[in-house]
Amino acid sequence: LLELAWRQVLAAHKLVLDENGEILYISKECFSNGCAATVDVSYPSMPLFLLFAPELVRGMMRPIFRYAADPIWPFDFAPHDAGQYPLLNGQVYSGGTDPKSQMPVEECGNMLLMMTAVTVADGKLDFAREHLPVLKQWAGYLLTHGADPGEQLCTDDFAGHLAHNCNLSLKAIMGLAGLGRLCRM
Repeated sequence: LLELAWRQVLAAHKLVLDENGEILYISKECFSNGCAATVDVSYPSMPLFLLFAPELVRGMMRPIFRYAADPIWPFDFAPHDAGQYPLLNGQVYSGGTDPKSQMPVEECGNMLLMMTAVTVADGKLDFAREHLPVLKQWAGYLLTHGADPGEQLCTDDFAGHLAHNCNLSLKAIMGLAGLGRLCRM
């Protein structure tokens, strides 16, 4: 079972270098239009990489930070993905402009928790410092919308849009706690 899990986690990602020689470790969904650099795919695979290669976790996060910084991204919450595999040229479904297709509380929480985990794993603060403004923005979103999330998708999207999702509230709480830990570091 461990070998199968290892294979499944590794096979869900592709390793490349960007134009600056930085690692991008891009996940790909099997369905959902082939969404790539998908936060809710990267988040659950992260523990394996934290143990063996924390830089790969940063590589999972870089496409999301870049997409969120692009003027194409109109929202103050974290994107679900950075585009369709292999291009990462913006979200395909709804053109990335329909908030009903997003998972705002889930992905803000996931990104804050991923940043906290990778920083704690190896003690390197530079990546967190570089992205602190957007991390604070996403934390602000969680403060406003995370206690009692409105109707939105989450990783359990087979259930459709749900309001008052306690799992999302817990994700928001943990994401905020993670940012607090980063700030103390």
